[in-house]
Amino acid sequence: MNTSGGAAAGVNRWWLVIAAGLVVFMATLDSTIVTVALPSIEDSFDTPTGSTGWVVLGYMVPLIALTIPSGRWLDTVGRRPAFILALVGFGVSSVLVAVAPSFAWLVVARVLQGGFGAVLFAIGPVVATMAVSDTARGRAMGLVSTVGPLGAVAGPALGGLLVEHLSWRWIFYVNVPIVVAVVAVAMVMMNHGGHLRWPDRTWAGEIALLGGASIVLLLAFSLGAETGFGWLALALVAVPLVMAWLRTPNSDAVVRLLRTRGVSAAHVALLTFAVASMAVLFLIPFYLQRELGVPPSQTGTTMLAMPLGTAALGLVGGWLADRYGARRTSFVGSIGMGTGLLLLAPLDAGWSTPEVAWRLAIIGIGSGLITGPLMTLAIGAAPRELLGTVSASMSTVRQLGFALGSAAAIVVWSLGGYGLSGMRAALGMAVLCALIAALALAVQGARRRSVSGAGQRRVPG
Repeated sequence: MNTSGGAAAGVNRWWLVIAAGLVVFMATLDSTIVTVALPSIEDSFDTPTGSTGWVVLGYMVPLIALTIPSGRWLDTVGRRPAFILALVGFGVSSVLVAVAPSFAWLVVARVLQGGFGAVLFAIGPVVATMAVSDTARGRAMGLVSTVGPLGAVAGPALGGLLVEHLSWRWIFYVNVPIVVAVVAVAMVMMNHGGHLRWPDRTWAGEIALLGGASIVLLLAFSLGAETGFGWLALALVAVPLVMAWLRTPNSDAVVRLLRTRGVSAAHVALLTFAVASMAVLFLIPFYLQRELGVPPSQTGTTMLAMPLGTAALGLVGGWLADRYGARRTSFVGSIGMGTGLLLLAPLDAGWSTPEVAWRLAIIGIGSGLITGPLMTLAIGAAPRELLGTVSASMSTVRQLGFALGSAAAIVVWSLGGYGLSGMRAALGMAVLCALIAALALAVQGARRRSVSGAGQRRVPG
């Protein structure tokens, strides 16, 4: 195991934590910033509208398929060279996308960018963890979990400005200065601590299985939403692919990890949290514009209440996790988020935008008490030699939750004829997800209290 970049003699390297947050912000930004540029990309290459979706899928598939293998690889190599390699690779592939002379080139470069993005998602939280002492881990994860997800919110707004005033190519050039700045911080503040080595030969088979499952799931969700829910059955094809992967030695680290006390609860809570969050982010703009007649600009302003609530409580959540425990803090956040969802679920046709905004703010506040503490809980419970794997598995679960959230919201909404009753039912599903998250954390807490005996490994929270 490599521990390069760890806090030496209790010295907390907060600039390195900020750099890790910027890395997650950048990788998240590139999943959303491109959406507003799709029409311009379509015009530039005279591409059929149906094909433009591969600009998004080309990035998302490797994110899901490569994150877990990347986490395993990171547990066997030097952290600083791996971090710098992923950063430089992401920056170079961003430039390759920006200068693309053809649509095929662009998609291939996006796949390459997604591959390096998978490594960044896996290593970012690990770098933040190793930069601080155990007593400051909650605050470090709170900072990363606050800064990182803001990329999803900032993406469409920043992308719109760049496309309107420059060109769509500039949405990829913006990654270059971030990469340069973070590489500089890593060179100065991280110990070398080891060397790189090529992944073993089994990587190809693992990527084929997980990549195949990812493509099948994403196609099932996208086609099911666009052309009919019968396509959701395609997701069943992913089951034998995942089962085949579980029979390989490469899955042993993940299986061992999920059997570690405290880790499985964090994964369940994060998955259900992501489903609930994406359901809200997907449905509420439709409610505001179709049911309340709110213009798009005011819709965007109203929706900001949720990420602002998350940002406001993100650092507080980290402090609370350090002070009172990560599990307790996440549990309180799940209850808070569930309360906000319950207040939002009626979706009264007579509500004003402020009435919607304060409910979204409560959901965001609950979210701020969940994301960072959940990562703190998982990393604190995981064996030290599996830090890369646990970071990668949590990232994968979050990505799957976001994909499932929008798909599940569409399915439930459709059962109500795409009307207000269907929206309410979909938000009811989100409330249930928040309660499942709280229940998973409560059960883990009860099991923890029931375990006693000398030498028992302590799980934070």
